[in-house]
Amino acid sequence: MIDLTCILGSHHLSLAKPRRVFVALSTVCLLLAGSNWSCALAQEPQAVQSGQIEENVNNTEGVSKTRFRLKRPSAGSSSSADTAGSATADDPPANSAPINNIPAASTMLKPAALGSDAIDKLENPVKSESKDDNAGKQIWRPGVILTGTAGTEVLSLTCDLGLAAKQAADNPTSPEAAFIHAVALTRSTKVEEALQEARRARRLARETGDPDYFNRAVKEYELSLAHEPENICVRYSLSWAYYMQAYLLCERVRKEEAAANPMPVQARKKKKGLDGLLAGAAIVGSVLVGEKPPPDLLPKIPSALQGAPAWLIPNIKSYYQKSLFELDEVIKRDPNNAWAQAYRTHLAEEYDGNSAAALQKLRSLKQRFPDNPAVAFFFADASMRNGDIASGAGSLGQALKMRLEGK
Repeated sequence: MIDLTCILGSHHLSLAKPRRVFVALSTVCLLLAGSNWSCALAQEPQAVQSGQIEENVNNTEGVSKTRFRLKRPSAGSSSSADTAGSATADDPPANSAPINNIPAASTMLKPAALGSDAIDKLENPVKSESKDDNAGKQIWRPGVILTGTAGTEVLSLTCDLGLAAKQAADNPTSPEAAFIHAVALTRSTKVEEALQEARRARRLARETGDPDYFNRAVKEYELSLAHEPENICVRYSLSWAYYMQAYLLCERVRKEEAAANPMPVQARKKKKGLDGLLAGAAIVGSVLVGEKPPPDLLPKIPSALQGAPAWLIPNIKSYYQKSLFELDEVIKRDPNNAWAQAYRTHLAEEYDGNSAAALQKLRSLKQRFPDNPAVAFFFADASMRNGDIASGAGSLGQALKMRLEGK
């Protein structure tokens, strides 16, 4: 135990003086406590009125005793957020947490069970069209061509020569109708008519004034093929459509370059050409006398690479690659399709310039499909260009015979 007397003595203090200090401090504390208690008593009526304190008065043995306690909220009462409104701004509840009463924004939640397509539809709803909005409109579907030139008519993507000819006659200004007819003619002995119809389709496409017009038509072929990948006719037609794209691209570039670099116009000499059977007779006559027939008399599809500038050739060849691919797919699905194999050989020669390989392939096709007009025509052309006039003459004579028979 520490001796207080010694400590005080060390500081030279007497015991009487600390006692007086202690009494003074005690008096101050009692006065402060009394003032706080009086303040609390003064605030009790206000607290009772505000509902924060509950007053209980008990009369025991004639003596009134008043007690105060904090009022507890009843079980059925509202939350502190509701009662907090009764408190003044100067005297808020001590432990009340701020409550956000602002409604949340209307944000669409993405259900986890929905796929990306369904979520996209929720986020980007498409306005549904009424029946009146679709009145008079033609809805595209697989197997049809619908680009506007046929009016409200829907063109059938067909390889039936009779139906294709009727469509072309009913829609004389439609490039698509002419093109469908030309493709159907390639599967017949009417090679000359097929070339004429193809040229007419190109002319009609140019007259639209839209250089990308035929490209949009090709998109409809591609969509049809995506819906019907096993449709041989659609795939065969698409291969010719790619070839047409290559030709139109080359033709447009040549015209643009000619316009940028105009050359003196020279009068063209009118050629006295022979058509149909007269041309065939002239070819046979040349062969009989041992001469090579004039190239312009032989039935031949003009190459899309003819006259193309060097910088454009890779672009044109990309269309050739697409065309060859589709013909390969046709042959894969129909190994006995002589038409596809004959034209595939012809386009491959234009693409890579390998005439020897083309002649060998056509000779093999001639033995396999002796009665196919396209094989006979192309074999005759390839044989004569490679100097085998005898074989070419025999095949050409057979082709002309099939032409007369209407095969």
